Amino acid sequence: MNTDPAGKPRLRWGDHDSPDSQKNSQTGRARLELIITAKCIYPEFLEKLSSDVFPLFEKRSKSGQLAKKGYDFERVLFSEDPRLLPFGLLAPENGLEAALREWAKKFHAEVDWIFVNALLTLWLWRNPEQRKDLNWTPFWFSSGPPRSSSRIVRAVARREEDAFQRQMWACGGSA
Repeated sequence: MNTDPAGKPRLRWGDHDSPDSQKNSQTGRARLELIITAKCIYPEFLEKLSSDVFPLFEKRSKSGQLAKKGYDFERVLFSEDPRLLPFGLLAPENGLEAALREWAKKFHAEVDWIFVNALLTLWLWRNPEQRKDLNWTPFWFSSGPPRSSSRIVRAVARREEDAFQRQMWACGGSA
């Protein structure tokens, strides 16, 4: 068994992932807690997503240039089809994929779930309060596009934000 110097077991790759991680709530919660911890310990992770990637996302979103021709970005982003990774359907000429790759590489976070959840987070950050607070996406699995972008997103985000705030206090931070 792989242990740390104190004899506690270390996590291996398979210890924090599951075969159906897109729909696994335990994996989703663990990933959310990882990002919350990163926000507490190393806020630059989300600050750089906000400062370096969001402006490009917002510009391309407003001009309808996020996805390759023939794809609806929002529909793909919330798709339950595991073959449709939104990261792979970004229009290469718009620069967003390159910006996300550069951001992820800087933080050694080049894994599919980070890319997908970063895109969901950028989508959530269209709400200025969510972006100001650097809230990571509360959506850890896809269930289709929100029917009412404002009401449903606010309700889900509010529920997850309560949990998020509790985690922030646990980190010794303030909301």
